[in-house]
Amino acid sequence: MKLHGTGRASVAGLTLVEVVAALVLLSILGGAVLPVLVSARRAAAIDKPILSHADLARLADDWLASRDGVSAKAAPIDLQRKFDNGRRQVDVRIRTLGPHSESVGHQWLAFESDGTSVLRCVAPPPA
Repeated sequence: MKLHGTGRASVAGLTLVEVVAALVLLSILGGAVLPVLVSARRAAAIDKPILSHADLARLADDWLASRDGVSAKAAPIDLQRKFDNGRRQVDVRIRTLGPHSESVGHQWLAFESDGTSVLRCVAPPPA
């Protein structure tokens, strides 16, 4: 405690106006940051893709080894198939890319599901 020339004691501290001003500033900052935190939490809560890239690659290889895949001809293919990935049924689109000619000797197949794609180059079966 210090004594001034007037004989009054001065106490260090904050006035009510300073405390209210600090609270108002903190409220404004909190209001600005809160929507960002909420959107970040929502983005984190979004499920990961149902089918990972490795799962889709394995599925593509299994399909190509199956009777359906082996009998694929050098013609345009655009199929929608349901596959069970262990957690639930997943829709996978199987389609050809590029030229559809037997003279090329191969064709590219795209396996697509939920934004994930896997490409496979296959030789059509002999006629």
